[in-house]
Amino acid sequence: MSEGSSDARPHGGLASRRAAPVLLNPRELLGRALFLVHPVGGTVTGYHDLAKRLSVPVYGFENQQPFPGNAKRESSVNAMAESYLPEVLKIQPQGPYALGGYSMGGAVAFELACQLRRAGHEVDCVITFDTPARVQPPTDTADEPATPRIMTIARVVASRMGEIRLVAEEVERVPAAKRLEYLVAELMRQKIIPPHVNPAIPLEVMRTTLNNEDLQRRYVPGMFDRPIFLLRALTPHLPLKAETGASYDDPSFGWQAVTTAPVEIVWLPGEHLTIMHEPHVEAVAVEVQRRLDRRGDATAVESRS
Repeated sequence: MSEGSSDARPHGGLASRRAAPVLLNPRELLGRALFLVHPVGGTVTGYHDLAKRLSVPVYGFENQQPFPGNAKRESSVNAMAESYLPEVLKIQPQGPYALGGYSMGGAVAFELACQLRRAGHEVDCVITFDTPARVQPPTDTADEPATPRIMTIARVVASRMGEIRLVAEEVERVPAAKRLEYLVAELMRQKIIPPHVNPAIPLEVMRTTLNNEDLQRRYVPGMFDRPIFLLRALTPHLPLKAETGASYDDPSFGWQAVTTAPVEIVWLPGEHLTIMHEPHVEAVAVEVQRRLDRRGDATAVESRS
């Protein structure tokens, strides 16, 4: 493995305050890797099914923490990407770089790619997994979220463990300052979160998730000059459609407006919340590997010429 790759933590844990990425699969680094940025939930656990199917090492950036009070909350998507940039260069000192992310992670990966280009590095492509270029600006804040928003966050937190049953009218009866605590209590009462877990941990997860969502809503992508590889879910997802407006019906999901290079679009089975999980992730892996192999073939031709 190249110099610096041993700094990445092996897969399994959540991140420390340092931005060191998680190595998601045991592959040898032969000149290139795939760097994935966490979705809105802040962890990279949702990438394990994909990473184990790919032939290149996959590194995942996350900003969630295993202990309350330690989550790294950035002030913007730009600042978040800037904090990940040195770690990318440490693992893979030279390009071309392949970066990507699911949902919010695709936006951060795009910004990271823009920063790499401004620093003079080559970027092969950005792979976005059902990521829109823009979402509607927030009407509330991460500190004072509206009830539908925190209910959505509770469902995101619960998605890998079970389905939380919530009634909006009951949530509204709880004072606004106590609603996150109420949702954590409901997650534990419904046994979605095991009883031995410190309630402060899922509370921290929710707070960081809300902050990440707020950052994505405020992000305005700049112009880019390299290809974007967009994998879109075939099954409509109405909440995402409501958040993205007219760009939802644009096959490029708004990305063609911010790059001078082509946006390659592939439609895949599943919907926004399921595309990265079994059984749909198999099709995702096939397309990602195909795109990575194309870069490898081009590099081999260049080296022989």
